[in-house]
Amino acid sequence: MGVEPTKNVLRPSLVLKTSRVTGHDSLPCLVFRYFLYILLIKQSPLLSLWGKYGAKEMAKGYSTEKTASGWVLRIKYKGIRSSQKFNTKHAADVEGRKRTNLIDLGEYSKNTTVSRMSFLDRLKQFIVEAKPSIQYTYFQNTISLHRFSSLQFDKIDVQDVKDFIRERRDQQISETTILKDIYKISRIYRYSQGQVNWFSPRVNPVSVLDKDDRPKKNPHRERRLLPGEYEVILEECLKAIRQHNINNGSLRGDYLPSLFKFQIGSGLRLGETATLERSRYHDKMLEDDGLVYLTKTKLNNPRWVPLPMLAYDALMELKPSWGEDSYFPKTSKQMSATWLSFKNDMLARKIIKQNLTLHDLRHEGLSRLFEMYDHVTGRGILNLADILLISGHKDVRTLLEKYVKIDPIDTARKLRPNGISSQTLAEMELR
Repeated sequence: MGVEPTKNVLRPSLVLKTSRVTGHDSLPCLVFRYFLYILLIKQSPLLSLWGKYGAKEMAKGYSTEKTASGWVLRIKYKGIRSSQKFNTKHAADVEGRKRTNLIDLGEYSKNTTVSRMSFLDRLKQFIVEAKPSIQYTYFQNTISLHRFSSLQFDKIDVQDVKDFIRERRDQQISETTILKDIYKISRIYRYSQGQVNWFSPRVNPVSVLDKDDRPKKNPHRERRLLPGEYEVILEECLKAIRQHNINNGSLRGDYLPSLFKFQIGSGLRLGETATLERSRYHDKMLEDDGLVYLTKTKLNNPRWVPLPMLAYDALMELKPSWGEDSYFPKTSKQMSATWLSFKNDMLARKIIKQNLTLHDLRHEGLSRLFEMYDHVTGRGILNLADILLISGHKDVRTLLEKYVKIDPIDTARKLRPNGISSQTLAEMELR
């Protein structure tokens, strides 16, 4: 007769594989198996109890613990205990330091600690949690200089937003820039309304701004190079270098002609041009395939960019002056200052009649990409997807409405194989 299988008296769900009582199935062995099961499979609650109550006093006054839904902050400091959930460890650490400091000052209150955070504190938290574009980091540096940044986040109302707009206008900031700032503030409040621990106001203060109080968009610039203007400006670039070398004996501005041609040829933003990544691998990709790599972009979309021939030739002409980490040897601020001085000199001497910014050259370059066409077939060389890859725009409407200004003369030439009459051409150019 066989012996009945040993019953598990400790836990019904623990099934023994053996069917006969042996020395390995003794009571100590069953107890060992039970605790091994709890520790390895069920993550013993003893460990959690130890983490929660084991230490009499936390070294920092608080601790953070990873959970399935985020991070838990636990305060145990000077007789005060509290806990709260956060999405990230960084946010929990920031709040832990803030609360322990308030406890030291005797100003701690469980109900009001989190809500006392300023707009600048919430902006920093938003950057960490939402990971928006780099423009919000620039915005952080800008708004920190204004009273608005120190206001309590959940107490800001529409009048505070109006005061901020007034301050920016007093600084003679363009309406478009102020409008972008307001959009950023509105986005932060929209984000806060979906967060449990942000204590946001019920109404987004930006959403209740009157139409008359909102900044107005500046009209889009429509500056394009006039016939013959490209050659004149390029010659002035070369003259400026020669004159600068005679007076100062240095080559600080020797990149100016290459910069002018590259901006028109590529259509890139100046900040992207200044941070073109360079290494042996990138040099090979440039020389073999005409590709450059952008790591720092306005919309956080690192990408390879194929260069049109004008931009490629300009970059290769600059090869003796390539920087170590980027192709242009100067920062965007330095190149902008050099161009500003050069452009103002041309305006003073009436070499050019209209203002011409480096961003105007981006408009010129992107418009030229649309105007490139095969003279035999009359079709465009690049399609819209190709041009979006170069420009880096995510919204096609922004590219077409703001940047591209097609010359009707070129369109007329495409429609008429024999060209257009010289009289019509002269009349259109006079307009």
